[in-house]
Amino acid sequence: MTVAEMKNEVLQSGECVMETSGKVNEMVESAGYTMEAFGNMSSVMESMIQELDEISGKVDEMNGRRHAVLDKIRAIGDSSEHTVRTTEEINRFLGQQMEDSEALKSEVVKMMDSMKQLENAIETFRLN
Repeated sequence: MTVAEMKNEVLQSGECVMETSGKVNEMVESAGYTMEAFGNMSSVMESMIQELDEISGKVDEMNGRRHAVLDKIRAIGDSSEHTVRTTEEINRFLGQQMEDSEALKSEVVKMMDSMKQLENAIETFRLN
């Protein structure tokens, strides 16, 4: 190989190294962009996880309130059942009182008749 050929080979090798160096620089720059993008994605993911934690906490809070409301609804239902039973008993007692009142009224009428008869008997006795 001649000096000119060697010089040509060295120049070509140098160009190849320069070209490769340029490509490596492009790859390093691209890797930097990729790392920056992953960093941004990581920040976004962390933010989303925090927001999901907040949402989860609020859902748990809502679930607790829902259970409290259901407990109150059950208590109202139990109270309503008790009220219905009590109302039925009161109605039964009122019905019994009305029957007793009618019976008492009948007895009063009988007593009034008996008193009338007694008055008549006393009048008859006085006349004699």
